Amino acid sequence: MQGLDSSLGSVAEDFVEHVWGFLSIKEGLRSRLRSQTSKEREDHIQQATNLSLTYHFLTPLTNMVVEKPEVLADGTMAAAPTIRPAADEAASPADTDDEQPQKLRGQISSLSNKIGKDERRPVTKSIVVSKTSADGDPHFVVEFPLSKLTVCFNINGEPGHVLRLVSDHKYSGVTVNGKLIGAPAPPGSHKQLRTYFSSIAIVADHPRRTYIEVTPNKVILDGRDRIVLPCHTTMAVDSDMLSVAISGRSNVTVTVGGNISFVILLHQYKNPAPYQRDHLGFYIANSTGLSHSCHGLLGQFLHEEVGVAQLPAQGDSNPSVFLKVKDRSVPVVRKSRRIYSGRQNVDCWFARNNAEKLIDGHYEDYVTSHMFDTGEWPNGTNKV
Repeated sequence: MQGLDSSLGSVAEDFVEHVWGFLSIKEGLRSRLRSQTSKEREDHIQQATNLSLTYHFLTPLTNMVVEKPEVLADGTMAAAPTIRPAADEAASPADTDDEQPQKLRGQISSLSNKIGKDERRPVTKSIVVSKTSADGDPHFVVEFPLSKLTVCFNINGEPGHVLRLVSDHKYSGVTVNGKLIGAPAPPGSHKQLRTYFSSIAIVADHPRRTYIEVTPNKVILDGRDRIVLPCHTTMAVDSDMLSVAISGRSNVTVTVGGNISFVILLHQYKNPAPYQRDHLGFYIANSTGLSHSCHGLLGQFLHEEVGVAQLPAQGDSNPSVFLKVKDRSVPVVRKSRRIYSGRQNVDCWFARNNAEKLIDGHYEDYVTSHMFDTGEWPNGTNKV
């Protein structure tokens, strides 16, 4: 009789503990909706997720996966496969038994591992993208496949400025903005200050607003739920129209709707010099889903054709070369640029003076108010 009482007492304690966990999860979900800042929201999501995993509750933050066992020829069940991290990928704290008990794996998992029906999947590190990009200081490169020409220019921005790289909000719903960070110039440089992209935001407004923000250390995916993914690991997740694939410490590929994709290179320094900053490079991999009305520092050239004209030399001077873009003539010189983290050299026609006459309007027209600003191009021009 005493043993029965002890057993009933244990069951009662377990029941009370699970009720407490259930009510705490509900309160955490409510608090998530009432939170005023991103930090508060992330804290509530993390707390509710941990409780869901601890007490085996299926919530909006977790998924249940049912695995069909393999039946051998003799009628016995095959042993469950053991999944080990790749040789080049260190186990993160979230993968240890302390954080997620072994008995939970394959049953209920956090949405940071699985989003909806889309599971985390392996990502290859090899990438093939176009030359159209903004990387380094930042150096802009635009490839014109129809004209068989490549054009390049520099943008000397100010630290803290957010630049509009791609603007197609009205049609495809896609906007890409990049924030600049400052760094002192290396010894012997003609510049006093250099700027690099410290974060890049990709906003997709169709069918509903979703965004991805990439920094050298993390990726924030805000769709059905807000998820923070580290850049040192390799994974891929989907949310609404956006898909993100991280190749650890190498690059992040963002795909919108299957016909628009961008590749963001991660430039990180183990022992940075005083003039070095962790930064990002932005490359357009697939622009077929962007409209002919697309704009931005890179977007305005995606559906254009250009030509090169040479004027005869005057006296002892060299012949002048001009780039014909839209209805403008832009003086250019021949240069070479290194892209893809220095793995490839590109010969291009370089436009000086902050891309004056090459881009529509002026530099200030591409400075936005914040990272998620999707305002339309003000239709400025610099016709001559």
